[in-house]
Parts: sequence; structure tokens; C-alpha cells
Amino acid sequence: MMSVDYAKGKFLINCPFSHNDLVRSMPNRRWRKGDRLWVAPAIKPNVKMVKQFVEDGNARVSVECKKFLAEYVDVKPVSKSAGFPTWFNFKTKPRKKQMEVLNFAYDLPASAMFLAMRVGKSKIAIDLASAYFIEGKTKAMVVIVQKTLRGNWLDQLKQHCPIDYDFVKMDTSKPEVFKKWADSDLGDKIKVLTVSVESLGVGSAKKMLSYFLRVNPESMCIVDESSKIKNHKALRTDACIEVGKEAKYRIILTGTPISQGIIDLYAQYEFLDTNIIGVGDFYAFRNRYAVMGGYENKEIVGYTNTDELMELIAPYTIQVSKKEAFEDSIEPNREVRYIEMTAEQKAHLKAMRRASTAEDYSVRNVLEAMMREQQLCGGFYTKVRFEFGKVFDKEAGCEIDAEIRIPEKFRIEGANPKISELCDIIDSGEYGRQILIWSIYTDEIREITRSLAEKYGADSVTFIDGSVDEDERIYRVNDQFKFGKVKFLIANPTVGSMGLEMSAADTAVYYSSSFKYEDRKQSEERTFNSSKTKADTIIDLVMMNGDKQTSDGDVLEAINNKQNVSEFVKSRINELKSRG
Repeated sequence: MMSVDYAKGKFLINCPFSHNDLVRSMPNRRWRKGDRLWVAPAIKPNVKMVKQFVEDGNARVSVECKKFLAEYVDVKPVSKSAGFPTWFNFKTKPRKKQMEVLNFAYDLPASAMFLAMRVGKSKIAIDLASAYFIEGKTKAMVVIVQKTLRGNWLDQLKQHCPIDYDFVKMDTSKPEVFKKWADSDLGDKIKVLTVSVESLGVGSAKKMLSYFLRVNPESMCIVDESSKIKNHKALRTDACIEVGKEAKYRIILTGTPISQGIIDLYAQYEFLDTNIIGVGDFYAFRNRYAVMGGYENKEIVGYTNTDELMELIAPYTIQVSKKEAFEDSIEPNREVRYIEMTAEQKAHLKAMRRASTAEDYSVRNVLEAMMREQQLCGGFYTKVRFEFGKVFDKEAGCEIDAEIRIPEKFRIEGANPKISELCDIIDSGEYGRQILIWSIYTDEIREITRSLAEKYGADSVTFIDGSVDEDERIYRVNDQFKFGKVKFLIANPTVGSMGLEMSAADTAVYYSSSFKYEDRKQSEERTFNSSKTKADTIIDLVMMNGDKQTSDGDVLEAINNKQNVSEFVKSRINELKSRG
């Protein structure tokens, strides 16, 4: 029989060898070699298991441990109100599923909303915050969001918020101005603070946000697209979890279904409340719910105990799929336009594949080779030159002479087959007046913009990429494109695929596709609008080398398999390496 003591929030367990497997079944425990005993934090699942050990006659407990078990209080049961207030005067009438989410989440101190894209996550959050403010339950709303989407929340407030508000984007360069605003009493206005999730990993943003929540404790704190804090090792994740504890209400918003990222749930629910899952740390979570295998047993190959996990998170979680929210929504039409490479493109491709270790063409791995090939399909090629220069050596702690690798990109002269095909699509008149064009490379975006401006007029086209600041992006999408002032919008999916509505277009053309499936999934939703009566069209431009597939086809194949390209490459590495 094992003996269990309790001290300073930990169980101290002595047990015979025959009982070691019982202790190992605890989700969070470690062997303290010096004292020759097991140490386990007194978290919810461990408390439950110690009680079970005693009940089954496998353990006896000390006086201190018996007292702790008797006094232990589990997570407070979720108390439900009668639902969202019936007196609330909506600025925009909620749809059926939106109302279901509002009724579910109202008065929950922590809620996870797994809502498909375009369900209206921001509207729901704004309605909740507004109702809380009117009832005197909150005075502020904090939105932790991707930097490029902060302005989108202002647009959503203008559209949906029925009360007065004071909207501020956190500016870490002006701490005194921020402190004065945080300390102020705005009376009948709710404070709305947007914080870029990226900033929480560096600088003073975490300190400033923590101060705001301390002086405004009656706050609702939201993490928008909470997959951005799924990495348990990231500083931004730790910051969100730490400062979130100071908010009265906490909400995570994401469009990623639970089933697609079970291992990613840990950090998101830690932000909501560390006691919801209650295993103590990520590795205990992984040991409890993931099946490890693969190389050196370090890859997740499956999941276990998922029924238990779903039971733990269910009281705080609501899911709405796109099909549930939009029962009559129309699936988009899909087309693939296969385009033949020019002779010059083929020559560059042949040289790149045959001379990958030569001085002018250098490809360090398969993913880089695919990226270079994709750029080649879009009308550009890269040469790498090497020269000697000074570089800082961390081990030596000083600068040393070394060979420096310098990639240089060049435009392929002559006709660009993809742009020619794009113009044929436009000129056919079959795809609507406004067209959205996705491209992942800056040089491509500039080339497409220049070509369309030359043919259709400079006032017919605009673009958004990393060089365009967030306010200008909002203007180009919500003013120029939304209201038909420009016909063509060229966008980088890593910049424009989240949060921005581009439903003025009925057609989206993928000049080149991101290597990340999430970027593709998000970008495809930008043209969706529940009020549309006909299907959108999605067109992929895929370059061919005769009857051989290029990386354009590989990327599309990965997307059709709902994979990131890196995952696709792992499964096809030998074939891709040998393709000539």
C-alpha cells in the first residue's frame, strides 16, 4: 500500500514497486530521486486519483493530506443565467445561431467559441460586452488580436455596437498617454482596447496591458483567432495567460474546429481558466491526451482519453459550423487553369533542378526548391551568389571572415503566361465585375498590379501586402474595393486572409498559393456572404512543364488533402527530391 502526504500544494507519495504503475497513471507527477518518492501537484485530476486510491484501498493518507482532501473545492460549477437579456436593443439583428451563442455565453466567466468563419465572432463579442456594460458588470473590453486586424475591430464596432465607446490601439511608445486613458472614468462610454498579440512577446506591451486590467478589473478580455496563442512555449502565450487572470470575463474566438487541433487546446484553455483542464502544465496534458510515436517517440501520432477532455471543456465551449450557421449557403465553383511554361521558364527550371549545388543556383532543401520553383512559375527566378565578408560568430563572440550567401531575384523577360491567363479570365466577362487575386510573393503582387494597371487603368486596381500599414489596408478593402471604386484587389493571404471582408468579389483567382493550409482556408472565406444567391468561383492557376507537374500542382494537391506543404513534403520527400 502506498502512503500519501501533503505539503505546500503537492502530494508526496511513498509506494512499493508494485504500485508504481498506479502513480504513473496520474497525469502530472515526477520521481524525486534524492528522497525516493513521487511528487505530484495537487491539481484537480491528481486530487481525483488520490481519492480513488484511498477508496480502492491502495493508499493511506496523512492527517495533513486527509484535511486537504476534505477541504478541497473543485472548480466552481458553471452557473447558467436565463440567457442573453431580452431587453437588449441590438444595433444589427442577430441570426439564429448568433443568438444561440449569446444565450450560451452570457454570464459565463470563461467561454470558448469555436465558430466557423463568417458566423460573426466579433459581433457576438461586441453584443456581450455591450450588455455587460449596460448592466454595470464591465467597464472595458480588451481585444488581443493580430496587429493587422486591430483596425477591423473598429469597423465592427461601428457596424454592431449599440452603445458609445472609446476605441484605442495600444501604442507602447506613449506609456504616459496610455496610463492617463487607462485611469480615466469615461462615464457612459465603454473603453475598447486592442492589443497586437505579436507585441505581447516583446517590449512593454505586457506590462501596460497588465496595468490596464488592474485599474479596470471589470473587463472582458478576448483573444481573437486564439490559435495565435496555441504554442505553449511562446512568450506571447505566457503573457496572455498571465494577464488574462486579471479580467472578469475571458473569451477565446477561433474558426478552427476542436477536432483539428486537440494538442493546441491546452494553452487556449489555460488562458480561460487553468482549472478547466487542470493538469498543471503542457507536458502533463500531452502525456494524458496524446499518443507519441515516430522518430525518437517525439511525434504525436494520435490521441487518447479524448472523451474525458471533451467532458472537461464542454461546459465552457460552443461550436458552430458553417453548414449549421448558413444552412442554405452555396458551395463555390472550383476551376483549375493549367498553363504551359515558356521555353525560358523551362530552361531556368532545368538549370535549377540539375545544378542545385552550383554557384549560381543553390537550393538547400526540398521546401526551398519548391518555393523557388513556385516563384519561377509566377515569372521570376532566383540566383544565388557567394562572396566573402564579415559575419558575427556567436561561439567566438566576434566577427569572422565567412562566405555569405546572397540570393538575387530577376524577372523573366517576355510574356508571362499566368498574367495572360488572368487577363483572359477578366476579359471573358463571365466572372463578375470585381475579382480578388491572391499571391504570396511581393514581386508577383507588384507585377500583377503593374500589368492590370497598364491594361485596365491605374484606378482599376489596388493591392495589400506587408508593405501596406493596417489603416491603409482597411481603407483599400472597406472603401475602395467594397464599394466598387476598384475592380481588382491583389492580396497576400498571410496579410489579407483573416478578418477582412472581400465579398464584393464573386471570383477569387489564386495566382500562387500559400504553403499553409490555414491561409488557404481563411482566404477562401473572404468572398463568402450569406446574402449571395449564386455560387462564388475559385480559380487556381497551375503551371505545367509539359506533362510534368510543377510545385504549383504540389501545393494544390497538399491543399486538397487539407495539409500544409511541409506535411505533404514529408510524405512525398523521395519522389520530390528525384523529380527532374
